[in-house]
Amino acid sequence: MPDHLGSDMRKQKKDVDAEEDKPFQALDEGDIAVLKRYGQGPYAEQLKQLETDIEECVKKLSIPEVINQSLKNVPTRSSSI
Repeated sequence: MPDHLGSDMRKQKKDVDAEEDKPFQALDEGDIAVLKRYGQGPYAEQLKQLETDIEECVKKLSIPEVINQSLKNVPTRSSSI
């Protein structure tokens, strides 16, 4: 059966051993900073700061105490109705 693929179209197996033997270079601090920043959106830092500010405000307010105090001020129905 004739081969219809040309020599340039035939898949060539790459030498896997040669790729594995290449030395790798360790990342420096600048490279690590770039990788951390790469996955973040343009407002990631501002959003993170806003979230921490909101959490601090919630802790300061102590929301359950505020709710309990506001419920004490709610008028209740009298039993005579």
